[in-house]
Amino acid sequence: MTIARITEFDAAGRRLLVRADLNVPVDGDTVTDTTRIDRFAAVMRPLLERDARLVILTHFGRPTAGEFDPAFSVEKLRPALAQALGRPVAFVETALGPEPVRASEALRPGEVLLVENLRYTPGETANDPAFARQLARLGDIFVNDAFSCAHRAHASTESLAYLLPAAAGPLMVEEIEALSSTLHRPCRPAVAIVGGAKVSTKIAVLKNLVQRLDAVIVGGGMANTFLFADGAPMGKSLHEPDQLDTVREIRALAARSGCALHLPRDVVVARECKAGARKQVVPAHECPEDAMILDAGPRALADFENVLTDSETVLWNGPLGAFELPPFDQSTILLARPAADLTRQGLAVTVAGEGDTVAALNLAGVAGDFTYVSTAGGPFWNGSKEKRFPVSRPWKGPPRLPEEGYAQMALITLRQLLDHAAEYGYGVPAFNINNMEQGLAIMKAADACDAPVILQASRGARSYAGDIMLRHMVAALAEMYPHIPVCLHQDHGNNEATCMTAIRHGFTSVMMDGSLEADMKTPASYEYNVTITERVARMAHWVGASVEGELGVLGSLETGEAAKEDGSGAEGKLSKEDLLTDPDQAADFVAKTKVDALAIACGTSHGAYKFSRKPTGDILAISQIEAIHAKIPSVHLVMHGSSSVPQYLQDLINEYGGEMPQTYGVPVEEIERGIKSGVRKVNIDTDCRMAMTGQFRKVATEKPTEFDPRKFLIPAMEEMEKLCHDRFERFGAAGNASKIKVIDMDEMAKRYASGALDPAVTPAAAA
Repeated sequence: MTIARITEFDAAGRRLLVRADLNVPVDGDTVTDTTRIDRFAAVMRPLLERDARLVILTHFGRPTAGEFDPAFSVEKLRPALAQALGRPVAFVETALGPEPVRASEALRPGEVLLVENLRYTPGETANDPAFARQLARLGDIFVNDAFSCAHRAHASTESLAYLLPAAAGPLMVEEIEALSSTLHRPCRPAVAIVGGAKVSTKIAVLKNLVQRLDAVIVGGGMANTFLFADGAPMGKSLHEPDQLDTVREIRALAARSGCALHLPRDVVVARECKAGARKQVVPAHECPEDAMILDAGPRALADFENVLTDSETVLWNGPLGAFELPPFDQSTILLARPAADLTRQGLAVTVAGEGDTVAALNLAGVAGDFTYVSTAGGPFWNGSKEKRFPVSRPWKGPPRLPEEGYAQMALITLRQLLDHAAEYGYGVPAFNINNMEQGLAIMKAADACDAPVILQASRGARSYAGDIMLRHMVAALAEMYPHIPVCLHQDHGNNEATCMTAIRHGFTSVMMDGSLEADMKTPASYEYNVTITERVARMAHWVGASVEGELGVLGSLETGEAAKEDGSGAEGKLSKEDLLTDPDQAADFVAKTKVDALAIACGTSHGAYKFSRKPTGDILAISQIEAIHAKIPSVHLVMHGSSSVPQYLQDLINEYGGEMPQTYGVPVEEIERGIKSGVRKVNIDTDCRMAMTGQFRKVATEKPTEFDPRKFLIPAMEEMEKLCHDRFERFGAAGNASKIKVIDMDEMAKRYASGALDPAVTPAAAA
């Protein structure tokens, strides 16, 4: 394994921006144990003697972000740090603004600057790119020497590494080499827990581990293939008949190496692979024909715990069951806890790696108790020594850093925006965005009429533009229009991962569409919808992000079918019950999930072809909105599939070669009626597409020799801008941007945690 080391850089005269972990014990203002400071100073002194200029970043304790509590100030560390380094240590009281930049630039060779506790700033733990850019201005080379924090996605441990030449510090290198030694030369007895879906994805992992360790516990879907090789019936279980030779090879390697393979002797089965499905425990060799194995059973769990009891090294790679679907998370959770206990008691070294494993340990609440948890564990598990450890990112040139007065993004959460809309009685159009031109058209319209903005991206848009491009595009728009509050919203998320990666990339709001299963084709049960939406809401609210749920399936009351948007949409005929949200169920759903907004079904659908005639009450049930609002008046409602498909845009497209058949959308006056009945967010996408397409066709037809894309895009943007301006005005959003003072996500997280933002509805409201 190769890592970039600080010794590879010429440090003379350079500002070394060092992320340290100086979270040491104190009594009042006195450090009671200087071990960590002494170790840090010992490896920094040689760099200072080579004329490096040292800027130290660290956290200390867990202060409330955004609030100064002197108990958590790192200034109290200065005396111990100065004594250990053998030189004075300057101090700057904030990590923000021009003051720390000036202080770092004023350092002379061999001098040291300590920056105030990073966790006073909300952007640190939120991994805010803007805060990382501010920190990057303090140094010339980034050095991560905080191994204990390296796995955290914080601004100073992750984002900063993308902005400067980056290297691992001496302590980091020492820890990595020690960890590598643990994995390649473990204390014995040493056991691995290997789970996951398929043997085929972990052949190298299994071959490597059975040749190095004393025992390997095999769980998850891959255990099914091992059981199948022994003649066990699989029913409908996931297994790989084409991997039987691989299983035999792994068993032969284990036998030659003296490694014991442990398989489950009983299993948990169900007839459906979904959350809340009825489960049954059966012997591992007696899976019913109509069932599937989804977790290890209680006897297997007891066996596995016995294997762990005497182990001094535990390696974990992959969950033991379908942990994302309760109740099939039990074996993973219940085995994780004794493994964590071994670590807490100092009896074993425990190492876990790769994404699903980390998610499972977080679910069990024990990730912080393992000796080491890595989301990039592949190089360790398969024995490779050639992969780059993600402590230092490959640098691709100097960043464009903000100048003084750089405008901060005014991103707002959906909850705050819709609370304001409810207070002042307006609706907010939510425009889908895929590219720069759409973004500019929306923001120009908002600027012209002082309207707040919801920019939303579907999974298709995220795939088309890429999360990084979307994030920076929205950041640029917010910088251009810093006075316009912008909510960045994930539309129609299909599972927890889609929603949480959106938040990770800067989205302030997500929609969990549990009305359909994860394939976004199959209508889901109410129980599934409640379970998955509640989980997303709980995770999102923890970081201050908003969540929109969906109840009822989007589709046409006229045809009973659902049009598809970016590949998403129910398949087959839908009943009227599917297509209309029940008011009583809506009250129950909101109470159980605590969503901030609820998208309801009232006969609208995706796309341009919604209705074959001007919609009336039999095919567009605005009255359903009124009934739901009467049941849950404090809940923000969402109309989706609500483009109006303007006739003038149909005519424009068809005039210049289009062949759109006559179609009707949702009349704007009906949307206005919905806004009076609690609709606060109105999704609009098709109208914007039509505006741009009409102008593309016009330019292509009238100017067939034109080849400059800008000549197509400028009139397209202008047409879309006019449409957006009209919707801001018609929905009442105009004139409200300047009334809003954005509340940051850290503050929103505190309000969620306190219960202040819980919906004012109870399940009894559905009675």
